[in-house]
Amino acid sequence: MLIAYAKLRDDYLQWRYIMSNIIPTTIKAPLYVIAKQYEWEDKPTITISGTDMSLHSNHVVLATYTHTTTIPIISDEQYNQMRIDALKDSKTRIQAATQVEVDDLEAEIQNLLALPMGEQA
Repeated sequence: MLIAYAKLRDDYLQWRYIMSNIIPTTIKAPLYVIAKQYEWEDKPTITISGTDMSLHSNHVVLATYTHTTTIPIISDEQYNQMRIDALKDSKTRIQAATQVEVDDLEAEIQNLLALPMGEQA
């Protein structure tokens, strides 16, 4: 009987440790529907914010909601692949933006080279 109790207690402690260290499966967050209008605007604009802006004089909270989002359970391998994909996307965006700047510089160089030698500024 004592051995069975010790096994149950060990199982319970292991379960409690696992449950306290896992990623939550849902996140709840408050959302505020806000009307804001500055003195130079003709009418208010409606926005949704995760912050209560009612302390600001030009903001009125119209409604408050609690939004619950389910978090997908992913493996370490899936997480690493998602990080790799995100880094590759960032790399592609940076390369595209840089290429636009390089193309602009190249166009400026070609324009200067096309001028007769006496007309260069």
